[in-house]
Amino acid sequence: MEVTRIFHPVGQGGFYTESFDDQHMVVYDCGGKSREFMEKYIDSFLPENPKQQIDAIFISHLHWDHINGLEYLLNKVRGAKNLYIPFLTKNRLFEAAIYNHQFSHNDEVNEFIELIVFDGLSDTTIVEVSENGEDGDGTKSMVIGEHSVIRSGDNIHIDETQSPPWVYIPYCSGTQSPNFPSDLAGDRFLRKLEDIYNTYDGQELYFVLMDFLKKRSIKEIIRLYKILYGGVHNSQSMTVFSGLRIKDGDYFDIISQSNLLRNACNKSYWHCHHSMCDCMCHIDCEEKVPCNFLYMGDFEAKDEKNFKALKLFYTRQDVWDTLCGIQIPHHGSRDNYNKGLYDDKCFAIASAGIKNQYNHPHIDTLINIVNQGCCPNVVTEDINALKYQHFNIK
Repeated sequence: MEVTRIFHPVGQGGFYTESFDDQHMVVYDCGGKSREFMEKYIDSFLPENPKQQIDAIFISHLHWDHINGLEYLLNKVRGAKNLYIPFLTKNRLFEAAIYNHQFSHNDEVNEFIELIVFDGLSDTTIVEVSENGEDGDGTKSMVIGEHSVIRSGDNIHIDETQSPPWVYIPYCSGTQSPNFPSDLAGDRFLRKLEDIYNTYDGQELYFVLMDFLKKRSIKEIIRLYKILYGGVHNSQSMTVFSGLRIKDGDYFDIISQSNLLRNACNKSYWHCHHSMCDCMCHIDCEEKVPCNFLYMGDFEAKDEKNFKALKLFYTRQDVWDTLCGIQIPHHGSRDNYNKGLYDDKCFAIASAGIKNQYNHPHIDTLINIVNQGCCPNVVTEDINALKYQHFNIK
């Protein structure tokens, strides 16, 4: 089995693909510098009639910079088999609609979310991943009509005939409700938002909220969002493990080529106390599997409770200790750094714009990762920043 994983140069966003034997393709997130930029990049990456079927698209969360290329991608390939998204609670959609309105002034992204949630997509099954956490309102989805629902931790196989079987394992944590101040007497806009949140559900809530947002200035929306969420709200990202589930005694010969590391390794990798690999000079990699990677989106990792829940979840799935690489959450923001993410990892990837207003990736994040013996890589919109891994697995 040949697998090619590409971390695409799309700037401030995220677009990652995995191809299997030139027959199957899987995508994690599809957003970048701008909608127009993503359309041009997708055209350059995919031919007019791509021979590969997109079997699955995983979306970490519904913020514009992670989905502003998704509609175009689906139209380009005439759909995808399955679109996996976080469980669509009131909290998740309420936050995303307000956040996206700040950046997508014509609301194209929110209108596409409306299509996903309430109308569905032709030729594509929408699959919600239910929440696995103590917080949030994960008991009810806002979806009108039928979506498939799976649990966090369900193993997803693209091709059942693969040997060894490649697996995807999603984890969707709970979301927090907006923080409405106790005294709203002097703020009629906040009172109106609270009334919308408490009064409506489902499609009606979304339509009433969008009507409210369109009548407010962007400056006012930014003010309201900051009061409700205290800054960019990132507790809602769905993470996805991608790779081989290795058990004691399993042995695979994995030939690897990559431009991720300073010393690219093109020799066989191994598992279960065989030896050290030349390209992993900083860590004891005997238990690592070079193709095992964790996509993080904008997961709020700095919060210790969130991080411990994430680690416990994938430890119970028997994959945490096999991880070789990890996506640096939230484009390398210092506010999402957690030392535990990078312990015993070989490399880390951050997607960030060359010139972005958020100072991503933060230099403190990169220095800390290097000091842990992990090799950080930053993928910008410069085509030369593209990173890839290619595996031949026997």
